[in-house]
Amino acid sequence: RMHKNSEGYPDQTQGDAINGVRREERQRALERKHGYSRGQKIVVEAKVREDQGSRRMIAKKKITYTVKQLFPYCILLEDKHGIRICPSYTRLEAMIRGSEED
Repeated sequence: RMHKNSEGYPDQTQGDAINGVRREERQRALERKHGYSRGQKIVVEAKVREDQGSRRMIAKKKITYTVKQLFPYCILLEDKHGIRICPSYTRLEAMIRGSEED
C-alpha cells in the first residue's frame, strides 16, 4: 500500500521509514528467539585445506565470525577477510559444538 502525503501524492519516504521499523522489529525478534545478536563474535572450528610445498593437508582452524544479519531459517556470518557464510541455526550449533570438543 502506497502512503500519500497531505496533498494526496504518493510518499515513498514514509513507506520506507515504516518498512525500516518493521524490518528492525523482525530482526530483534529473531535475535531474541535464537539468542544471537548482530555484531556478536562467534568462534567455530573448521577444516581447511593447507598446501605445504608438495603436500596438501587438512587442518583444523578456529575461525571468528561476526553476526551480520539474522533470517528466519539461517544466520549471515562474516569473517575478518569479508567472506560470508549463511548456515542454518542447527548447522551453526553443530559448528560451535565442534570447536568445544578439544
